[in-house]
Amino acid sequence: MMSFLRRWVLHNFWLKVLSLVLATGLWLAISPDQEPAEITVRVPIEFRHVPPQLEISSVTIPEAQVRVRGPEQMIRDLRSTDIHADLELKDAEPGEHTFYLTAQQIHLPRNLTVVQVVPVRVTVIMEKSTPAASGHLSIVP
Repeated sequence: MMSFLRRWVLHNFWLKVLSLVLATGLWLAISPDQEPAEITVRVPIEFRHVPPQLEISSVTIPEAQVRVRGPEQMIRDLRSTDIHADLELKDAEPGEHTFYLTAQQIHLPRNLTVVQVVPVRVTVIMEKSTPAASGHLSIVP
């Protein structure tokens, strides 16, 4: 019995140790290394493709609070400049518009997910540009 057990344990002993080390290394490499963490970040809302004949007449620049989830190390290294929110204004017309801010409009690093966005709605007032605001000003001597 003892020789049978000794043969199973000691036969190719270093190959067994090597396979155990490789299996442990592979498990550490692909297993989730940390519990997910969350953080809330304030990010400015950027307006994309504002029509040239329009301007935004808001007094304040809107911000969004974005709750983000991901690996703890990535959350720890995250800066507010790594995240931004985009609102597409390509088809906007003069007047008051309400846009819905969704997780798809939040751009952030890979392996992070958006949990919550506040506010959900952003109201923007668009007005026709005046000549001075659009950079076209006629000067007559």
